[in-house]
Amino acid sequence: MRRRRRGFALLDTVIALTMASMLIVYGLSLMMTTTSSGDAARQTTIAYNLARQQIENVRAFRGAPLPNRFEGPLLGDTAMLSHLNNGSGTLTLSTYRGTVKQVTVKIRWTVSARSATREIAVTSLVASGGVTP
Repeated sequence: MRRRRRGFALLDTVIALTMASMLIVYGLSLMMTTTSSGDAARQTTIAYNLARQQIENVRAFRGAPLPNRFEGPLLGDTAMLSHLNNGSGTLTLSTYRGTVKQVTVKIRWTVSARSATREIAVTSLVASGGVTP
C-alpha cells in the first residue's frame, strides 16, 4: 500500500504551490487596480473642486461689470492644479441672456496609469443680483 502513494506528496506540493502563486498574482493585480482607481477618483475630485472654486471666484466680483466675452487662464489661487498630473485649465465667460453671464471652467489632466488625458467642464450662470427672477 505504501508503494502506491509514493509520488503523491510531491504532486500535492506542486499543486498547492501553483494555486498559492495564482492567488498571490491575482491579489497583487487587484491591489494595483484598486490603487489606480483610487488615484483617478482623487484627481477627479480635485478637478471638480477647482472648477467650483473658479466659479465662486467669478461670483465674488459681485456688482462689478463682467466682460461679454472672455476666454483665458484660471483666476486667483490655482494651487490645487499642481495636485493633478500635467494639470491645466481655462475659464470662459460669455453673455447668456441680458446681464446674465455663463461661466464655463474646463480642467484637463493626464491619468498616470494610461497616459490618457481627462477633461471635465463645469458651467454655471452668474449675475450681479443672482439668476433667479
